[in-house]
Amino acid sequence: MTYIIRYLIPLIYLLTGSISIMALTKRKLKDCIPLIFFVTPFLLYISVLLLNTFDFGMIAAIVLSVIGMIIAGKERKEILKKDNLETILFFLGIYTFFFLYDWNRSFSMWDEWSHWGEMVKEMLRIDNLYSVPESTLMVHKDYPPLVPIYELFMIKLTGIWKESTLIHSLHVMEFSLFLPFLEKIKSKAKYFVPILMLVIINFFDHHHVINSIYLDYLLSIIVVYILEIILFEKKSAWKQGVLLLSILFLILTKEISILFYPLIIGIYFGKEILEKSSLKELVIDAILLVVIPLTVYFSYQQYKNHLEVEKQFEVNSSLLSELIKEKEAYQIETLENY
Repeated sequence: MTYIIRYLIPLIYLLTGSISIMALTKRKLKDCIPLIFFVTPFLLYISVLLLNTFDFGMIAAIVLSVIGMIIAGKERKEILKKDNLETILFFLGIYTFFFLYDWNRSFSMWDEWSHWGEMVKEMLRIDNLYSVPESTLMVHKDYPPLVPIYELFMIKLTGIWKESTLIHSLHVMEFSLFLPFLEKIKSKAKYFVPILMLVIINFFDHHHVINSIYLDYLLSIIVVYILEIILFEKKSAWKQGVLLLSILFLILTKEISILFYPLIIGIYFGKEILEKSSLKELVIDAILLVVIPLTVYFSYQQYKNHLEVEKQFEVNSSLLSELIKEKEAYQIETLENY
């Protein structure tokens, strides 16, 4: 019975939540599924920052899902159009494959035991961020919380603590971010691309970081997702909204994420200047993609300073030169693979 709950409830939430976003934005389902992975942890993040509890964020997420169920009931024909139906089946395949792939998988790497898994446990225990004084987390209280919050949501949703749930939820998120671009492949071979990617990654990833809740691969995939949106999506309110949401998620994924931010902004504005965007458009873009993300980033830094959290990892001018020195073997290999 527990396996049925762990399989069905997150699946239902992810699909119905995506349908709600689809109804709101009038986009195809393939474009909306990646966004549910960004929206959900933000709802809980805002809830815990403002109200010191995840409960109201959970309620908001469940309301989003219920709205999706109502829309699905009323607009079955629209949702089951060929493109959306293919997306549902494709996503169902990704979700089910990784559910079986991660069946009873448990933590196997030191950082999962020392902090990545403990972050989720502590938030579950105290109903607050792991950075607060009540938390007994021993290391890395300064790490950005968004991905552990997403994993916490999946645990709360099922009501069952299983390490495999955390690993499965991360795998589903990582490979679902490719959905908008895999759908552009006309060949039926596209359905095997996620499996092929996993085989290739496992072949080169001798330490099997991909099979853990380490965030190295997710970070890389989010960057690729953002660059794909910048380069191949036509400029629109949708594009700007997706970029804002995904950039905010990126900078709250890991401390090192902020190093990718100037690259992303440079590519975006370089493209806009080459396409001769007006000064007004560039100013609006700067507010959306520079002012707001940096405000969110530095507000979190201030939050940590207020809590007097020890900084065990800090992005500074010497960090880049140290990335490949005095690191563990898996860290060097992950960097080389990336």
